[in-house]
Amino acid sequence: MATQELGTLLNAVYDPAAPPEVKREAEARLAALARTPEALQWAVGAIGNAAAGGDLPALFYACSVAAAAADRWAALDGGSQAALRATLWAAATQTGGPHFVCQKAAAAVAHIAALDWPERFPAFWPDLQAALSDRHRATAALDLLTATLEHFHSLAQATSAGLKGKVLSADVPGMQQRFRELQPVALATLCSLLHSLAAGLPAAVAGGDAASLALAAKGLRALRAALGDATRLPEQQGVSSAALTALLFEFVAAARLAPGGGDDGAAGAAAEAAAAALDCAADLQSKFLGQEATLSMLEVLLPKLQDTCESVQQRWAQAGGAFQADDPVLTSLVRLLVQLFTFQLSNVDATPQLGAALQGLLGRVLALGTVRRSPADLLLFLEVWHAVLTYLDGFESQLWDAEDDPAAAARVKQAAAGYRAPILAVAQLVLSTLCPAGSATSAPPPFGLDALSAVPGSGAAVEDWLQAVVAGGDAGREGEEAAAAAADDEEDEEGEVLVAGAATGGGPFQADSECEVYVRHAEGFLGRAIGSFSADLLPQVLLRFQAAGAAFVAASQQVTAAARQHPGGGGAALAAAAAAADVQLPASRALDVCLRLLTRCGPSFPTRGAAEAPPQLDGGGPVSGAHAVQSLRALFQLASAWLQAVQALGAAGQQGGAPATPARGGGDGGGLAALLLAGSQVYKAAGSLTATWLSQLVMGLVQGSADPDAAAAAQELVQGVLGAAAGLLQAAAAPQLAGWQAALHSGTVWAAEALLSLSSIALSNALKPPPALLGAVWGSAEVQSQLRPVAQAALGNPLLLPLRATRALWLSLSDLALRCWPVQPAARFDAAARAAAFGELVTPLVRLFQHAAAAGGDPAAAAAARQAAAAAAGIVQSYAGSPKAVRGIVSAALVALALPSVLAILRSSGGGGGGGGSVRGKAAAALLRLVSAALEVVATELGSEGVEQLLGALVQVFDTWGGDPSFEADLLLARLVVRLLSQGGSHRHAALTLPAAQYCLGVWERASAPGAAAAAEADVQHVRAEVLAALLSLLQYRWRTLMGSSKPTGGASGGTVQQQVASAAAAAAAGGGGGGGGAALVARVLQLLLEFFGAAASGAVVRPAADVRLVLEELFELQVATRLYSLPVFEGARAPLAGAILSMLLSRLYRGAQQELGDTLFALAAANWSEFHLQLLPAVLESRLGGVGGSERSALAALFGSADMEAHSFERALLAFLNDAAFYERAAGAA
Repeated sequence: MATQELGTLLNAVYDPAAPPEVKREAEARLAALARTPEALQWAVGAIGNAAAGGDLPALFYACSVAAAAADRWAALDGGSQAALRATLWAAATQTGGPHFVCQKAAAAVAHIAALDWPERFPAFWPDLQAALSDRHRATAALDLLTATLEHFHSLAQATSAGLKGKVLSADVPGMQQRFRELQPVALATLCSLLHSLAAGLPAAVAGGDAASLALAAKGLRALRAALGDATRLPEQQGVSSAALTALLFEFVAAARLAPGGGDDGAAGAAAEAAAAALDCAADLQSKFLGQEATLSMLEVLLPKLQDTCESVQQRWAQAGGAFQADDPVLTSLVRLLVQLFTFQLSNVDATPQLGAALQGLLGRVLALGTVRRSPADLLLFLEVWHAVLTYLDGFESQLWDAEDDPAAAARVKQAAAGYRAPILAVAQLVLSTLCPAGSATSAPPPFGLDALSAVPGSGAAVEDWLQAVVAGGDAGREGEEAAAAAADDEEDEEGEVLVAGAATGGGPFQADSECEVYVRHAEGFLGRAIGSFSADLLPQVLLRFQAAGAAFVAASQQVTAAARQHPGGGGAALAAAAAAADVQLPASRALDVCLRLLTRCGPSFPTRGAAEAPPQLDGGGPVSGAHAVQSLRALFQLASAWLQAVQALGAAGQQGGAPATPARGGGDGGGLAALLLAGSQVYKAAGSLTATWLSQLVMGLVQGSADPDAAAAAQELVQGVLGAAAGLLQAAAAPQLAGWQAALHSGTVWAAEALLSLSSIALSNALKPPPALLGAVWGSAEVQSQLRPVAQAALGNPLLLPLRATRALWLSLSDLALRCWPVQPAARFDAAARAAAFGELVTPLVRLFQHAAAAGGDPAAAAAARQAAAAAAGIVQSYAGSPKAVRGIVSAALVALALPSVLAILRSSGGGGGGGGSVRGKAAAALLRLVSAALEVVATELGSEGVEQLLGALVQVFDTWGGDPSFEADLLLARLVVRLLSQGGSHRHAALTLPAAQYCLGVWERASAPGAAAAAEADVQHVRAEVLAALLSLLQYRWRTLMGSSKPTGGASGGTVQQQVASAAAAAAAGGGGGGGGAALVARVLQLLLEFFGAAASGAVVRPAADVRLVLEELFELQVATRLYSLPVFEGARAPLAGAILSMLLSRLYRGAQQELGDTLFALAAANWSEFHLQLLPAVLESRLGGVGGSERSALAALFGSADMEAHSFERALLAFLNDAAFYERAAGAA
C-alpha cells in the first residue's frame, strides 16, 4: 500500500478544513483499503514499530485495520494469523508507545484467544503468566487479562444478552466452556500476583513507590472483574472467601501507613489500591456463599472493618480538613458496609458472637460519621444506617415465623435488641443537627443548619455523590417519593396549578441547596427510625416541636407587630415585617423540620390516655394519647398566630388600593418566604394527625376500646381542625390578600385536604362516629357558612385557590351534606332531607355549567367550567360503591342536570374556529373526566338508553367539532367509549359500536395528516398508538357484534392481505362510514395494524418501545378472546404482520419491546407453522439480509427447524437467530 496515498487520505479525514464530500470520499477509500491484504501487512508493520512513536493518525488507522482483521479471523490464512497474533501480543504487553495502541491490541488479542485458546493458541496463558511475573510488563499484562475476562464473559452471554453477533450461537457453548476453564486459573493467578504485591506494599508505601502501588490497584481491579464475572463462587474455584478477604485487607492496611505529608502521587496510588480492595470485598458480599463459608468470611471481615474505621477516624482527627467528594476510600468503605448489612448478613443466623462484633463495628461507624463534623460524611454514613434498619426488618419476619416457638422468638428479640442503642444514638445525633435540644446537659451537635449553604444548587454535588455511592439513594424516602410522584402525576393530569408561580418553592430551604439536601435525607432516615423505635424517639420529637412551636409563635407575633407599627402601611410596613422575618428565619426553619417529623409520627401515637393530663416528657415519661391532643392544640395555636401575621402583611401592603404581593416585602435572608411556607406545613401536619391518630381514636370510641371520656377531646379537635382550615381558606379568598394566593398555595391545599381527612373519619369502614363527634361535624353550620362562599368564589375566579384545594373543599362539603347525618335512636337516612341539602350545595356548580353553555366558546367561561368540572368529577367519583339511594341523589341533583350543559359547552367550543385551542382542549378534557366519572358511578341511575344517547351525542359532538388540537380530549373520549363498550353483554350499546370506531378512525386520520406533527400539541406517534390500541380493544369486546352477521371479507376464498383490506376498505367507503358493516371495520383496523408495524419495519418511523408494547398488549388480548390469528379474516394479514415484527427484531431498534415482539411472533407462527417455515422466513431473509450469502441464510432458517415448536424452544431459537443474523451482517460488511 502506497504510504503517500495513505497519508493523503488520513490528512483529508482529520483535516478540520476539508470539505465534507472530501472527508466522505476519503473515509470510504480507507474503509475499502482496510480489507486488503496489503493494508493488513502495512498495519502489522506499523503496530510493530509503535514504540518508536510516529504518525498517530496512521497508528490509529493501523489499529482499526488490525481489529477488523481479528473480527474476520477465520477468513485469514495461517501466515497472516501468525504475523498478526505475534504483533498484537507484543503491542498488548509493551511498556512504551501510545496507550491506545496497547488498549486496542489487548481487545484484539482477547478476541483471538476466545476463538483459538487453548487448541490453536496454547501459548496464550503461559505467555500471559510470564508477562504478569515480569515487573516491566505486568501493568500491560493486567490490562490484557482484564480485557480477556470481560470479553470471554460477553461472548458466553452472546445469545442471552446484547445479541450483537460477536460469535455464532453454535459456538457459544464452546465459549462458555472456555470461560469456565479460564476463571479458576485467572483467579488463582491474580491471587498469587496480589500476594506477592502485598508482601512488598508496606515498603512501597514508605518509599513512595507510586508505580508498585498503581500496579497493585490495577491488579485489584482485575480481581474485581474476575469476581464480578464469575458464575461460580470462589470456594468452587479453589479459593477461600475468608482468605480472599484477608488478602484484600492487606492492601487496606498498607495504605493506612501512608504519611499525611508524604508524596502525593504515592499517597494517591495507595488510596486507589485500598479503594479497589474495598470494592472487591463489597462485591463479595453480594454473593450467597453458604452458612459455613459466610461465617468464616465474617470472622475475618468484621475485625478488619473495625480496624479500618478506627484508622480512618484517627487520620481524619489528626489531619482535619474539609470534605472531599472524590475520596475513593470513603465511598468504597460505605459501599462495603451497605452490601454487608443489606445482603450478606441475611444469609446467616444471628448469634451472640456475631451480634457483639456487629455492634462494635456500628460504634466505629457512628464515630466515623462525625469526626470531621461534616454534613456530607454524616449523610453518607446514613446510607449504612438505612441498611442496618433493613437488616432489622428481617428480624420482624423471623418473629412472625417463630410465632409458635417461644424460645426461638426470645432469641430473635435478644438479637434485635442489641441494635437499639446504636440506632438511637445516630437518630439522636441527626435530630440534634436539625433541632438542637437546647438543654445544658445535652452534647452540642457537630454542626447546625446555619452552617450549611442555602444557595440553590449548592447541594447538587453531594446529592450526585450519594446516588453514585449507593444505588437508589435514600431508601428511607422511597414511599414518600412515590406518593409525591403520584400526586405530581395527578396534578399534571388534572391541570392542577392554575395560580401563576404557585408551583415554586416547597419549603423554607432553597431547592438543591446544602440545607435542603441534608434536611431531606436526614428526615428520611429519622422517619424510618421513628417507625421502628417510636417509644424512644417520639418524646424527643415532641420536646423539640414544643420549643420550635413557641419560637415560631413569637416570630409570627413579631412579624405581625412590625407590619402594624406603620399606620400608613405600604412598602415601609412590608419591609419592616420582612426584616423581622429575616431575624426569625431560624425559628421558621426549625418549625418546618419539626413539622416534617411530626407528620411521620401520626401512626406512632397511642390512643390511650387521650382524656388525661399529658405526663412530662423531659422526665422520661411515656407518650400517651394526651400528647397527641396537646400537639393538635399546639398546631391550632400555630395556625392562628401565623394567619394573623399573614393578614397583617396583607393589610399593610394595601397602598393606594393596589394589591399587596410578597415580592414587595423585600428582605435579604428569605425569612418572609420561610415564614409563609413553614406556616403552610402546619396545616399539612394537622391533616396528617387527623387522618392517622384522630381516626384511630374515633374508631376506638366506636368499638369501645377507648376511654369514653375522650369523646369530648375528639369533638374539640374536630372543631379545631374545621376552624383552622376554614379560617385560612376564607382569608385566602378575601380581597385583602389579593396577590398573595401563590404564596399561600401550599397552605390552602393542605387546609382543604385536612378538611377532607376530617370528613373521611365518618366514612372509614362504614363506621358511624359517636353522636357527640358527629354533631360536631354536622352541626358546624357556622363553619359551613364560611366554607361555601369560598368554594363558590373559587369557581367564579380560578385564581383564588389552586384546583387541588378547590376539589378537596367541594368534596368535603359534599360529604358533610350527603353522608354525615345526626345519629339518633332509631334514626334513618332521610332521603328527602339529604337530597335537599346536597341539591342546595351543588346548585352553584350546575348554574356555572349552564352559564358557560350560554356563553358559547368564551375562554373565561371555559376556564371556570374546567374548575367546576374538576370539582364535580371529584364529588361524583367519591360516591362509587355507595348505596343506591345515595347514588340516586347524586345522579338527580348533579349529574342529570349538568350533563346537558356539558354537551352544550363542548358543542359551542367547537364552533369558534381555531381560537383558544389549548384552553378549549383542557376544558374539554376536564368535562370528559366528569362524564367518565358519571358513567362509572351512576350509569345504572342514568339508564342504558340514557348512557347510549349521551355517548352517541359526545361522539357526534367531537366528530363535528373536528377534534382537539392537543388530542387530549380525543384520547379521553376514545378510552371512555371503549371502557363503556367493554362492560355488559355484546349487544349492550351495540348502536354505538360503529360510530365510536369511526370516530377513532377519524382521530387516526387527523394524526396521520401531513403537517399534523407540526401543528399538534402532542406526540402524534403516541396518539396513533393509543388510537390503534383503543380500536383493537373495541374489536376484542365487540367481535361477535361486528362479525356475527357478516361474512369475512376475502376470508374463506383466500387472497392477499392487500386484496382483502382493499376490498373491505372500499366497502366501508361505499357505505359512508358504516355501511360496510363489521367486516369492513375489522379490515380497516387490520390495515392500520399493518401500517403501524410496516412503517417501523421499513425504518420510515422509529416508534417508542412503550407504544409498541401498548399495541401488542391489546393485540394479545384480542387474540386470546377471538383466536384472531387462525381466523379467515386474518389469513392475508398474518404473514405481513409477522414479517414486519421479525424485521423490527432484526433492526435491533426495539430492545425495550423485544419480549412482546417475540411472543407475538410465536403466536403468529403457531397459527400456521408451514407458512412460517416455507414462506415467511425465506421472504424476510431475502429482503432484510440480501447482502448475506445463501448458505448463511439457510443456516439462519435452520435454527427454527422445520416442525412445530413450543414457546420456550421458539424463544431460544429466536435469540440465536437474531444473534447470528447480526454476526453474518457484520461479516458481510467487513468483507
